[in-house]
Amino acid sequence: MAYTGLVLNPNYVQTGIGIQVYLVPYVVPVGATLILKEQAILAEFFTSGITQAALMAGALPLGVFDHNGLALKVKGNTIEFNPMQGSKYPLAVSDYEGTVEGVIADIDSAHFQSLFGSTAGEFSSIAAGAGQTGQTITAFGNGKVLKQYSLMLRYPSVIVPVGSGTVTAFDCLVFPKVVIVPELDMKFAKKDPTTAKIQWTLVSDLNMLSPDNATPFLGFKVEVTAPAS
Repeated sequence: MAYTGLVLNPNYVQTGIGIQVYLVPYVVPVGATLILKEQAILAEFFTSGITQAALMAGALPLGVFDHNGLALKVKGNTIEFNPMQGSKYPLAVSDYEGTVEGVIADIDSAHFQSLFGSTAGEFSSIAAGAGQTGQTITAFGNGKVLKQYSLMLRYPSVIVPVGSGTVTAFDCLVFPKVVIVPELDMKFAKKDPTTAKIQWTLVSDLNMLSPDNATPFLGFKVEVTAPAS
């Protein structure tokens, strides 16, 4: 019979060129179907979660990442069955776990506040004046419940090149719920830029369940298939 699985697509080859990272506070997605909830998450990044043509006002790439870019790791935790006769084998995937990580160089106060989930009372802004420099003072390193965010990795479409159609086409990977567990390993040296690794832990979103087996997802992928008219 004909093979209908994965297909060879030599025109679909991706690189990390042009990838951008966006982070917003997590908002519970509302909708009657899975696609409506996915579009509700996208609406936290775009003026329209349906067209995804324009970013929200003030939505800027998260930081200056080094040349290694970003590493996404996802693995399934399997349930195995060991029969009386024969070899054991994976029976099901109970859930998935994953992380996204990269190294940033612009480690300013805003990044510290995101890394450590600072609350409003944990940082202060002091206005500049006579004999007084403008300052941001951020306290960090205390125990707290982790803040939840939504994370989006956006990159130019492979199928619809830039310049095709009326709207620039981007693909994206969206992770509706993530948390950051900070682990600083900063180096202050003359010959090296000062950087910090940032890692997001992906969290299954119980507000986004499969309509087929009622289990939650870690994320979803948006892929442009045709240019806008």
